[in-house]
Amino acid sequence: MSDQTARSPSLAGRRVLVTGAAGFIGKHLCEALENRGAQVWRTSRSLGFDVADPDLVEKIVGEFRPDSVFHMASTVTGSKDSGLVLPTFRNNLLTTVNLLASAHRHGVQRMLCLGSLHEHRNNHLESANSPYAVSKFAATAYARMFASLYGLSVTVAVPFMVYGPGQADTSKVLPYVIKSLLEGKVPKLSSCRQQFDWIHVRDVVEGLIAIHDSSGLEGRIVDLGSGELTSVADVVSAAARTLELEPLLRFGALEDRAGEQLRRADIAETRRLTGWLPALSLASGLVDTVNWYRNRHPETC
Repeated sequence: MSDQTARSPSLAGRRVLVTGAAGFIGKHLCEALENRGAQVWRTSRSLGFDVADPDLVEKIVGEFRPDSVFHMASTVTGSKDSGLVLPTFRNNLLTTVNLLASAHRHGVQRMLCLGSLHEHRNNHLESANSPYAVSKFAATAYARMFASLYGLSVTVAVPFMVYGPGQADTSKVLPYVIKSLLEGKVPKLSSCRQQFDWIHVRDVVEGLIAIHDSSGLEGRIVDLGSGELTSVADVVSAAARTLELEPLLRFGALEDRAGEQLRRADIAETRRLTGWLPALSLASGLVDTVNWYRNRHPETC
């Protein structure tokens, strides 16, 4: 929910570049932008657009001349494997710097980047405990530098634990559990005691648009979450109950992952800055999500 109007006048007819448009959040965002009358140019690696290439970014921005840029593209992983240092540097930091530089050169009016809840709220580097987290920390630092030094109207939005229809990445716990249960398999789970701030993808998209439409957010970091912490065990159990398959759940087969950030979104501050609040409760969002997967697995239901 947002205090902004349902059809944002600032987006009607606006030329909007979206990176990572084939991704989970990107697909939902592009649909919402087009529903508001924006002219959307989609880019993603799967569509043959690699924004780690500075010449390609310059060509795209120079030809399309976007009014706004939503930078959704990234490589997301919590692994600490050293083999991820270069891929996350390339796909998270280099892409962001390329876009910031080109947006500045071509006078882009508004830019949003995605931050990460793995970045510490106060931007302390020592709390960034994986290659992904460090790459996002550095990308946020560059975005804030472009705002403060070069006057680029760029804001960093931090979505918390995003879930919802269309999340195909089974390395994420909720789609993994739902798909496993629909196939009659017992998902391999840790204790699932970790708590996160869960937020439905449609609420995230509305939050991104509310940030875009709000003034005075240059260089700011804005949270998009529910403001509540719920354990993974409670979330997957609720999903399993919706499927009437809760007896298949077994906790404790895997070790808990260390170093998870226990943070809730500051939605009071986000509302003050943008007028946005999430519209979907976790219970209704989970039912919506489960039904989306179930409708795509009719033979198992």
